[in-house]
Formats: sequence, structure tokens, C-alpha cells
Amino acid sequence: MPRSSSPRLTHTAESLGAALGKVAARLDAWKQQRATLAADIAALAKAAETVLHGSNGDGSADRPAPTSKGGRPKGYKMSDEARAKLRAAWQRRKAMKAPGHEHTKPGDGRAVIRAKEGRKFTARQRGRG
Repeated sequence: MPRSSSPRLTHTAESLGAALGKVAARLDAWKQQRATLAADIAALAKAAETVLHGSNGDGSADRPAPTSKGGRPKGYKMSDEARAKLRAAWQRRKAMKAPGHEHTKPGDGRAVIRAKEGRKFTARQRGRG
């Protein structure tokens, strides 16, 4: 004789199914709300970026163009001494790039002294740098 399910088990299965249905509905609603919040946050970020980069929204700010490109102005007259100094500095830089270069300008005096004498420690606390 087949055994029929008891009313208690049927009632429990129905309540379990109903509870699962409620949880699934709440989960769907939560996912929809999450998607809406994400879209709102993205729109807010885009609006903030537009405000930061300018009001026209194309990413370019409404700044005036620079008036000068830097460097010496056109038609600038330089003394012969200044021109000679610049030329010598350029030649030193060029010589530094050449293979087998030799220094044409002495190094920093402090670095030379420090290299000869070694490192001196001051009265610092231990472990404090």
C-alpha cells in the first residue's frame, strides 16, 4: 500500500515554497534597485566630471590660450658673453652624451668632500632615521 504524504509535510512544503518565492521576489527587487542606484551614481559622476572640466561637456575647460610659448622672445638680442656661456654649456651637455666622455666641469664640491671623508652620523635617536 503506497504511503500518502501527511498533511503536515504538505503544509511544510507549501510554506517552504512560499518562503522561497518571497525571498526570490525580494532578491529581484533588490537587484533592480541596485541597477537603478548604479545608473544614478554613473550619471552623478558624469555630471561632476562635466563641472570639473568645463561647462561645455566635451572635456575641454574654458581656459584662455597661453600667450607665450616660453623661452626667449622673438628678436631678443643677447650679449656675446651670454652667448658664449650658453654655447659652452651646450658643448658640455653634448660631451656628456658622447661615448668615453670626460667631465669638463668639476663635480659638486660637497659630494666630493662627502665621498672622501665618508658618512658622518649625527646625534640621532636609534631607529628614528
